[in-house]
Amino acid sequence: APGGTSTFSQPVNVPELTQMFREFADVLTSEHLAEMLGDKRPSVKYGARKLVITPQVDDYMDYKKELAARLEKSRRWKPSRDEPNNPDPVIRIIGDGRLAAIDMRFIDPSLSSDPASKLNVLIDGVIKSYKKGADYTFNNKAGKEEEIKGTTQMVFSDIGFGAGVATHRGFNARAWFEKRLRDAGIPPNQVVFMSDLKKSDAKQKAFKDMNSGRVRILVGSSKNMGTGVNAQQRLRALHHLDTPWYPADL
Repeated sequence: APGGTSTFSQPVNVPELTQMFREFADVLTSEHLAEMLGDKRPSVKYGARKLVITPQVDDYMDYKKELAARLEKSRRWKPSRDEPNNPDPVIRIIGDGRLAAIDMRFIDPSLSSDPASKLNVLIDGVIKSYKKGADYTFNNKAGKEEEIKGTTQMVFSDIGFGAGVATHRGFNARAWFEKRLRDAGIPPNQVVFMSDLKKSDAKQKAFKDMNSGRVRILVGSSKNMGTGVNAQQRLRALHHLDTPWYPADL
């Protein structure tokens, strides 16, 4: 209609579109890779991801009640002339809850470190895996043992390690992470954060260093450390600090 708009409501002819795409695209699914690689395909220890459940401390339980009250108030909110925008949107409440579940210092920086927080338990796992794999050896394509020893690991987190969160919350999770690793004797040059790598050549160097063992810990998000990161030659462990928004990211 004149003056109106047209919007995309739902996809049509998806099977036909898929067929057209498959005519020129080479698509490999997990099942295809399993058939191609056979026994060479790495398996997950214990057959599946290991869920690490941390205790809910009193401070966190109290904060959950506060979040529940905010959520109820946010859902009851209606826009008005004086208040056209929700002052406490659900997305903000969810973000607060996710950070609180990782470490309560994101909510109250004055709190002392809780050894059983998700952040500290994850760091414990990283340190344990680093030391356990320190003397592990690898062979190159020619079958000769490589000079550098040690397994590698990746730490995924879509929230918590960013500079913006540290500034806004008053708690720097990255600084705490790095401090604990240093205290455990892990050299800082063996730890790389994907957020620090702005250019493609810097990223490729980091992947090469991971595959050679010069870097042994890579930290990033689902977005910057997902598809296209070929740094798994020595990979021993994957850690997920939080659950990402989309199940596909796992």
